[in-house]
Amino acid sequence: MGIPAATQQEQYLELSCNLAELKKIRECIFQIACKSNQEINKKIYLACEEIFVNIVSYSGADHACFFCSRNADKITVIFTDNGRLFNPLESRPEKDFNDFDEGGMGIMLVKELCSAISYSNADGKNNLRMEFTDH
Repeated sequence: MGIPAATQQEQYLELSCNLAELKKIRECIFQIACKSNQEINKKIYLACEEIFVNIVSYSGADHACFFCSRNADKITVIFTDNGRLFNPLESRPEKDFNDFDEGGMGIMLVKELCSAISYSNADGKNNLRMEFTDH
């Protein structure tokens, strides 16, 4: 890729749609993200856990891909799945806190944890890209 290994680390995982795969995601994040700042690692994992649980529980996908990379002070995570078209960034009606027991709070939390987030659908695959800054 033209970037020295000392400044960029990355890992790609192919996952079955099984919640047991969260262990692989966690290990990857804590290995690549930020060795000096465990708090950012926890935030990244929390966001990834929410997204992966949604993929497993609601998408109908039979597999998902997870990509995590670190370059300087930015960590990028990309989830790709072959489930139903779903853009988590589409605007939702504002809810009162008491209404969140019906769902929707997780995506709001993910948006708060990321420094940038984007969605696309290409070739029947959902692609969610999240960026986190290490500070």
